[in-house]
Amino acid sequence: MVVYISSGDMNELHEHSSYVLKFVSHRCKGCSILNPLIHDKFKSKVIFQVDIDEHPSIANTYNIKTIPTILNVENNKICDTYFNYKDLIDNKSDIDPYMFYNLYI
Repeated sequence: MVVYISSGDMNELHEHSSYVLKFVSHRCKGCSILNPLIHDKFKSKVIFQVDIDEHPSIANTYNIKTIPTILNVENNKICDTYFNYKDLIDNKSDIDPYMFYNLYI
């Protein structure tokens, strides 16, 4: 499940001890392409999505410097940070690592 949050919705994070916080931009082509991969990897968690263009203060709170940035939170602590598809896939994945090659050309 994806929840789109704004500054006023940040309290909803505290209702969960484990969740994913996804920082994106509507201008980011790679952000939307990674959605299926993110949803597949974290299908058992609530995914909170923040558009950094609409809510830069939230991005500043988490010191976000690049998008997409995905924070995996367990027991209210950030345990993993992912910045791109290479970070999201593991060696056992059947996802072709070159599937996003044309995205950046």
